[in-house]
Amino acid sequence: AAILQILAKSPARLPSLKDVEGCDAVFIVGEDISNTAPRLALALHNSIRQKPMAIARKLDIPYWDAAALREAIQDERGPLFVATPAATRLDVLATAAFRAAPDDLARLASAVAHALWEDAPTVPGLAEDMRSRAETIAQALRQAERPLVISGTAMGDEALIQAAANVASALCALGKDASHYYVTPECNSLGLGLFGGMPLEEAVEKLEKKSADILVIVENDLYRRADRSLVDRLLGAARNIICMDHLEGATTARADVVLPA
Repeated sequence: AAILQILAKSPARLPSLKDVEGCDAVFIVGEDISNTAPRLALALHNSIRQKPMAIARKLDIPYWDAAALREAIQDERGPLFVATPAATRLDVLATAAFRAAPDDLARLASAVAHALWEDAPTVPGLAEDMRSRAETIAQALRQAERPLVISGTAMGDEALIQAAANVASALCALGKDASHYYVTPECNSLGLGLFGGMPLEEAVEKLEKKSADILVIVENDLYRRADRSLVDRLLGAARNIICMDHLEGATTARADVVLPA
């Protein structure tokens, strides 16, 4: 819900994975990307090569000449900052990695936003070491042409999501082509949120009152989502159950029709 509210007013664009590969500075706030979005982690491996590619361009080395590129770039990497509660597999690629509790990560991100743009909210009582870290991250993002901020719901912390959004908004205020990538627990989470919808209890009530009688379940094992007794009531109240899924499970076992999808 917090992400959807931010999306409604955020000036930052939502990048595709291909767009992520073209970003030249990255700030990850609170997400262990290798665990929550491995395809995004792969795209970041390519993004940290964007800034060093300037070396190749100065030498007129074509992009297809991999051997010459490796020789020219060596171990140079673009700025990648990881701010998470625990170590991640991306730390080895990071310019710097910061460990802190979610509240402190939110304060760090807010400090970065304020360092970029003075109209962003201030952070009272900020420790000097955190202020220095914020300035380092802000400077790298300020120098980038296509900076990227990554956040998501892994920490369950709305303040963290808002602070990361403030960083992206501050970059946009500076005229940067900034992007904000949101990581959610599963595919289609944001799309489903945009659709809206009713809680499962309301669906049970509709079926039991016979205002609906056909239940269509799309790629969702309901027994993994809710209390078994509630799901039993839901499935028991439907005249027919149609499941569309690519995996078999307890829900598909109760279906009258299963369509592989």
